[in-house]
Amino acid sequence: MSLDYEKQEKRKTQISHDLSILLKQFGVPDAENDKATSLLLNNYVDITPPEKEEVFMHYITASSFSGRGGGRSVKAGNIRLNIGKLLEAVSSGVFTIVSVNTSPWAIPFAAILLWRSLWKTVEIDITEIEVVVLINLHRLKNNKKIVEKSLEEILAEVNKTVGKYERPNISKSDLSNALKQLESIDSIDKNNDGWFIREWVKISYK
Repeated sequence: MSLDYEKQEKRKTQISHDLSILLKQFGVPDAENDKATSLLLNNYVDITPPEKEEVFMHYITASSFSGRGGGRSVKAGNIRLNIGKLLEAVSSGVFTIVSVNTSPWAIPFAAILLWRSLWKTVEIDITEIEVVVLINLHRLKNNKKIVEKSLEEILAEVNKTVGKYERPNISKSDLSNALKQLESIDSIDKNNDGWFIREWVKISYK
């Protein structure tokens, strides 16, 4: 088995380009855009190469039509975003080296919009509310990565955060909609104990 590092590099270049555009939209200055893009890509996005498809020729014989021997599927490459590590880095101030003029959570916003863009057939609107909700869910999770809090408790934490940055409070309905959106892109899962927070989100490519 050989791996297709050329496809891996092309995918990495495309993702770097997309991240750069998203960060610029959120107010990251041009002078610091490359630094922020590189920091995100190299520390929180993992891109593995797909398997190379073998090209070969052979004679067609009667036995070729029998289906014996079967076929072999080509292993896809994966793009994984470490949401947990990213949000912990945001909370600990790793990204304070970057000046953000538009939003204090521009970095995770750009990362989550990148994730959404990788879902080629899915059209999901991600807003500032969903990003702030996800940041607070990570802060509230226990050691099993589950948030065992009521909607009212989660709402109080979210509004404490938006108030800190002089943003308007959100309603319980806003919170419920945000949770549904985050669940739809596999960032969180609902279970009997509460909300399970995914540390990694993954999509495959060829």
